[in-house]
Amino acid sequence: MCKKYSLVAIFIFSFSSILNAQNSRDSIMIVKATVEIKEGNLKKAVNYLGKVSTKGKNTKQYLFCRASYYENGNKFDLAQKDYDTLFVTTGDTTFKIKSEKMQLQQIKQNALYAKRKNCYKCHGVGYVIQNKKCNFCNGSRVENYTCNYCNGLGNEKCVNCGGIGKITKTIAISNEGVSSRVIEQIDCERCYGKGSYRCTKCFGNGFIAQYCTQCNGLGIISKNIQCPLHD
Repeated sequence: MCKKYSLVAIFIFSFSSILNAQNSRDSIMIVKATVEIKEGNLKKAVNYLGKVSTKGKNTKQYLFCRASYYENGNKFDLAQKDYDTLFVTTGDTTFKIKSEKMQLQQIKQNALYAKRKNCYKCHGVGYVIQNKKCNFCNGSRVENYTCNYCNGLGNEKCVNCGGIGKITKTIAISNEGVSSRVIEQIDCERCYGKGSYRCTKCFGNGFIAQYCTQCNGLGIISKNIQCPLHD
């Protein structure tokens, strides 16, 4: 709730002060940075803040915007410094309250970092690796794809006989010195008269096994989850 209030406050503050800014370009950069902070685009916001002139960086508008940037980036100690400067220059107790809140947030953050640093489970990184059985291959590590050579049948049509199983062959015979030719149909030598033979791609299985693309053949899916020993 406080974060939401801070974003709205800075947005209104920057726009209301644009008319009083000494440099209109600086004011535009500050307003753009404010909008990006409100949208959560901190990288774009800091880019706009970097385009503010040296003179513009001494204005209340710039300090307020930068303090909000630090606050939303969890850099509470830096945000506190800007709020302290604003309180000293304006006398507005709102900035003093914000400064005190930043101090408390920094204390909590330091305590959390210290807790993580000594955590035996995550060893200070804040997360642990969780392994789960791959749902895609059910842990088998492989996927079965229908063979596109035989369309899953396991057999290929014999190209030698056209799937008939028989081939026509001309045989030369000689009878009492008279030669003649006889045309006969015999079993195909390649498929042995069956008209088909075992698929050379899938070896008759009808499918081709490949390593699962979801788990890279490991059978498990690993992901990082927040360490259960601390938030």
